[in-house]
Amino acid sequence: MGGYPGQGQTDDLRLRLFKGLYGLFEPIPLLASVGRRAGGGRLSRAAAYYGFKPEGVAGSAVGTSIVGLAVTTVVLSLIPYQVPLAFMAVLALTVAILLFLHVANFLPSRLDRERRSITAYTPLILHEIYFILSGRGTILDVLSAVGSGGYPYVSNAFRSMLQRTFNGEGPERLLREYLDRQPSEILRRACAGLLFTRGLESETAIAMMDLSKRQVQGYFKGFLRQIEDRLSALFAITFFLPTIVVLVAFGQDIAWVEMLTLWVPAYTLLVDLLYNNMLRARARLVG
Repeated sequence: MGGYPGQGQTDDLRLRLFKGLYGLFEPIPLLASVGRRAGGGRLSRAAAYYGFKPEGVAGSAVGTSIVGLAVTTVVLSLIPYQVPLAFMAVLALTVAILLFLHVANFLPSRLDRERRSITAYTPLILHEIYFILSGRGTILDVLSAVGSGGYPYVSNAFRSMLQRTFNGEGPERLLREYLDRQPSEILRRACAGLLFTRGLESETAIAMMDLSKRQVQGYFKGFLRQIEDRLSALFAITFFLPTIVVLVAFGQDIAWVEMLTLWVPAYTLLVDLLYNNMLRARARLVG
């Protein structure tokens, strides 16, 4: 699996954890029934792409949130300080909602990250395919070259297809099946045009490669626009929020031990959520 250093190992670990949750909650009929109502189109597409049942994924998110709600309530009730019931309810519900969103968005976010990574390398992949075919290369040559090119997600898939051709499977059929379920629309359209229509001497190939470059440039501009928003959110969470909490504690004469016991874990969870869902790069920029 490609991507930035360490991404493959982290993704594999998260996928194993997700499969564990899915295997635990998916067989429960009640959660599956709730999942049919909670699942959306984006979740359904991602679940189908990775081979999961959409209702099972949504049911796993519901089951995880229920467990999180129960565990948080029990932990807060065991604290040797008097925790206000309102605060306990708000914190427990917040944890439950965050867990639901994290599990429910895991596959869609993973698919979006895969799509962006593939699209970022699409111009390089198309140029390589173009030069191979224009030099009278075959589809097997394409599978071999792209498979050894180190492109995130795509190279692994092409190496797998090349291995399957050694067992007698047709390379064109394997490529068509791969492109049919390819999450990057621009790679799907451009590869199909280059490989199967053989429009190598027309303006079609150049137009497709230019289109892929423009789409990558659009991702880069969007990436730059998001930097300012992410830095603003980080500054607000790490500076203004603790300051406001301290001022409120002074104004309300709240006991510092109780406040720190409740505030530090909640703040740590919030910063971790901010990092994982807002600040960490979801795709590697080419170069």
